[in-house]
Amino acid sequence: MNHYDTLGVGRDATADEIKQAFRRRSSECHPDKGGDAEQQAAVNRAWETLGDPERRAEYDATGASAGPGSVQAEARDALLHLFRASIENSDGDHVEEVRSMLAQHAAGLVRGQSECERKRARLLRRRGKVRVRAGENLVHALIDEQVRALDQQLAKMPRGFEVNRMALEMLGSYEMAEESLAGLISGWKAGT
Repeated sequence: MNHYDTLGVGRDATADEIKQAFRRRSSECHPDKGGDAEQQAAVNRAWETLGDPERRAEYDATGASAGPGSVQAEARDALLHLFRASIENSDGDHVEEVRSMLAQHAAGLVRGQSECERKRARLLRRRGKVRVRAGENLVHALIDEQVRALDQQLAKMPRGFEVNRMALEMLGSYEMAEESLAGLISGWKAGT
């Protein structure tokens, strides 16, 4: 799928049409609204490329996204998403909140990887339990299909860990401004 398909616009779309499509797709795919984080990241990458006239021209000419389009770009997208969520939902220390969210995400990746490996092993144990006298073994075919799907999920896990690690590394250069921290402390004291 190319960036135009991701946003649901034609190659002849105007800059305004691309912007509107980005906003619509971003709203549809946003994980906080029941969407999928991977789709949201794809929408963000499409916008980064098509929303910039120079990058769009290069993309149209070569079919490749200009710029990182890599783990670094995904980590940047993740930080943007997490900072947005923190700013919209809290008046606290946004840097620490994002750090906590990244830690929760990493723990979720570990749990997800374990769960996939457990399901895969269970499926493989069950594969030999049903035999067929003649013809194709539909149970084997079904289990093989499920194992392939789990293998695909497991193959994506290292990238998820790398994106999380890089986002955490990028977060290391952020800190709350001193006046913000003083305001938070005085606000807390006034509320007690």
